[in-house]
Amino acid sequence: MGLSITQSLARTHGGELKVESFVGQGSVFTLHLPVEVADEPIGMKTNLTFHEPKDNSPIRLLVVDDDDVNRLVFCTTLQRVFINAWIDQAANCTEGFEKMSAFTYNLVLIDLVMPDIDGAEVVRRIHSQSSEPFCSVPVIAFTANLSKRPSMLMRRQSSKKLFLSPLIDTC
Repeated sequence: MGLSITQSLARTHGGELKVESFVGQGSVFTLHLPVEVADEPIGMKTNLTFHEPKDNSPIRLLVVDDDDVNRLVFCTTLQRVFINAWIDQAANCTEGFEKMSAFTYNLVLIDLVMPDIDGAEVVRRIHSQSSEPFCSVPVIAFTANLSKRPSMLMRRQSSKKLFLSPLIDTC
């Protein structure tokens, strides 16, 4: 399954995965991905400030993604980094809003391409709220979608506390 996913991702990015297998010797996997040199750096905000809870309580994170596997990977990775973190999950944006109304989060991670409400719209709604906890929560928006539309839309709609993941969003 891993090779199939890797091959699919490579093709999506305009690349290819090659396999050479030798009986009794093993296999060689080669991943080719096209790379473009940018004329100038993309203006991404990287000066995010993370505030530890003042009362020594565990940090609370919310992962919003409609893909079960992506949520599992994010939550597992986050739990390794933030050992004492309380990590909530939401399978869609509506559920994410409900959880944000019930709990205060230190960070929200959200997929931009969602079935019920576009992730860019969710971030806009979060940051347009004038009251806590919505207006000040940092958001990391991510996507596997290669179209330029999601990241361009996000840059126009939100000017604060937004980080577009350069590892996934290659636009």
